[in-house]
Amino acid sequence: MLVSLALVAIAIVTRIALRQHFGEPIGHEAAYLFTPSRMDALAIGALIAALVREPRCAAWMAARASGAFAVGGLGLLGVSLAVGHLQRTGAAMQSSGYALIAAAFGLLLCGALRPGVLAQGLSFEPLRRCGLYSYGMYVFYAPLHLFVGLPLLARIAGPAPDAPTALLYVVIAIALTFALAALSYHAYERRFLALKTQLAPVPAS
Repeated sequence: MLVSLALVAIAIVTRIALRQHFGEPIGHEAAYLFTPSRMDALAIGALIAALVREPRCAAWMAARASGAFAVGGLGLLGVSLAVGHLQRTGAAMQSSGYALIAAAFGLLLCGALRPGVLAQGLSFEPLRRCGLYSYGMYVFYAPLHLFVGLPLLARIAGPAPDAPTALLYVVIAIALTFALAALSYHAYERRFLALKTQLAPVPAS
């Protein structure tokens, strides 16, 4: 838990340092893209995983209604938006916004760990499938859009496509991204995920 909290703090400091040292656009983009400056989201997820495995913390969480976590998460998102966390590489977003948004979704995740409306909603099979393929979607969407989609769209519809064409492009791009991610998961990723059972800690006898 302490390591996770330390990583959150280090990520925030790293973003601020990159912005101040390199400036716009290099520092701002580096703060957005580099793993050390974005590991607070991963660390918050790791913190939740540790909390639910600690008996006292798990008991405290179990005593709270799932709706309380949902309200807290949505409230934190609202606060984040209200104080200017809208611009992707803006000062407010990069100093605290990324961490606040990650914490907000962490609270929603805590709420979904118990039976309730939130858990039922997030158990919707299409959403679960998107979660299963999310890593591949994250990896493939940018190169597919930048190196394949945009050049083809420019050739077909010109530099300024109309709204129906743009909407059709978005639908096709999402479908292709999902299909590539599914292929990646079943042909590649799940082989490595299966190794987790061999890397899990062995309980003391």
